[in-house]
Amino acid sequence: MSVMKNELSKAKHDLEALLVSLGEKSRLLGAGNLAVKISDESGADELRLRALSSRERLEKIDKEIRRIRALLSEKEDVERRIEELVASEKELSERRTRLYGEIGRKGFESYQKGTLTDERFSILFSEIGEYSDREKQALEELRDLEASKERSPLLKRITFGAKITLAKNNLTGLRKEQDKAYFKAGEALFGQEFASAIVDPQLLTLIATFRESERREEELRGERSEAEKKRQDLVTQLADAGADKNSTKCLRDLEQKRAEGETAVAESDRDYGATLLLMPELRELIRKEGDTSLLEEVAELEKNEEFLRTRIAALEAGIEAEEKREELEKQRTQLEKVKRKREELDTEMKEIKKRISEGEKELNRLLEVADVDHSSASDVSE
Repeated sequence: MSVMKNELSKAKHDLEALLVSLGEKSRLLGAGNLAVKISDESGADELRLRALSSRERLEKIDKEIRRIRALLSEKEDVERRIEELVASEKELSERRTRLYGEIGRKGFESYQKGTLTDERFSILFSEIGEYSDREKQALEELRDLEASKERSPLLKRITFGAKITLAKNNLTGLRKEQDKAYFKAGEALFGQEFASAIVDPQLLTLIATFRESERREEELRGERSEAEKKRQDLVTQLADAGADKNSTKCLRDLEQKRAEGETAVAESDRDYGATLLLMPELRELIRKEGDTSLLEEVAELEKNEEFLRTRIAALEAGIEAEEKREELEKQRTQLEKVKRKREELDTEMKEIKKRISEGEKELNRLLEVADVDHSSASDVSE
């Protein structure tokens, strides 16, 4: 029987796989014949319309997912562009700040060389000149201290060390103040007051570089403004789609709806296809309308299904008959046991009856003896 059970298990497994395949063929058949015109009397048109409706709902969900993903991607690109523009603006701003100092320094050098002769330049660079003189003096004092330290005895060098540190700090402070003066002079050289008086080619080149940097930064600010407007427009569109605050959750919910939609489409296609297969006139209509290969595959599957169901029924009947045979055999065995037990009991009963009979006889004999003894005793007493 174990062989039959194994065969039954395999047949059921094969049938299950076949039904899955048949369901898939029904789905393909339904999906491939949604354009077939069917009479309302057949009852299949309602299923066809339901399948079409399921597809429309799924397409809307897909379209919404694609739209949100496109908006998020575009928003990410725009935000990345804004970051790039901000970085470029910052870089240009820092470069212009450095150029102010370079222009002020170059202007002062030109002034010292006599290239800038206008009286106004003497006023503009007077503060830098003072810092320059003080720097030279501070540098000279520092060098004198360092030289004196080298010539001094070891114990006195400690005193010179403190003086040298103080002199270095003083020199650093002067240079910082001088850099500020260079920066202020560089800013002033861009004013209309000095525009016509600047003739130094190198200084004019620096100023032109600054102007170009300034123009480019203005362009970048314009680009950033447009990008920020675009980002706000994208945020508004995402808000309309419900994806502005938690786009991940929104997309996850839509993906879940899409999965449900795909299931609904598959089910409606399968139901429609199964209906087409159930009605001979609809099968004939499909044969006339297009490819018959799918119907041939279905027919082969249906043939195999019938064979498997017959095989399963035969195996189940065979297993049930074998189980019934085993049950009857068990009952026969039990009956034989009961019969043997009964025979044993009959023998035991006969033995018991025999002992009872013999006991009764012995009892009667004893009673007779007892009566005789009693009579004899009575006679003696009299």
